[in-house]
Amino acid sequence: MNARALIENDDLKDEILSIRVMPSQEDVDYALTAKPDEDSPVWERPTSSRADGLGHDEMMADRKRRYKSGDTLAWCVTTVTARWTDAEGTAHEGHDSIGGCYNSERFKQPGGYYDAMKSEAYDDLLRNIERYREGRNPGVNHRA
Repeated sequence: MNARALIENDDLKDEILSIRVMPSQEDVDYALTAKPDEDSPVWERPTSSRADGLGHDEMMADRKRRYKSGDTLAWCVTTVTARWTDAEGTAHEGHDSIGGCYNSERFKQPGGYYDAMKSEAYDDLLRNIERYREGRNPGVNHRA
């Protein structure tokens, strides 16, 4: 039984509220967002040849076209947000970001960047919960 299910059990609610529960990765909701990485220096790199015959300008034009067509991972800053609401109704978040993402197929493969970013966002979430409980980070967390 996960923490959310236990909290919904009225017989256990008061007892659970007195315990400082930390979420497992299964209790956390993850969100993936991407925005164009137009500030990245790679947009301004000089033209160079690639194995597929495309120079840098053509490659970046292709990535911009892909992005505008809905491929948000064509060239972007990607952020993974880990969200969890504790038994008292306080929402907590953790984040991890990476710039220069350009390959949507490789990005989400098991064991790839997405899994690593989820792990980092989860670790950041746990740090933020601890800071909040110690009174050092009240601005990041809020009542849901």
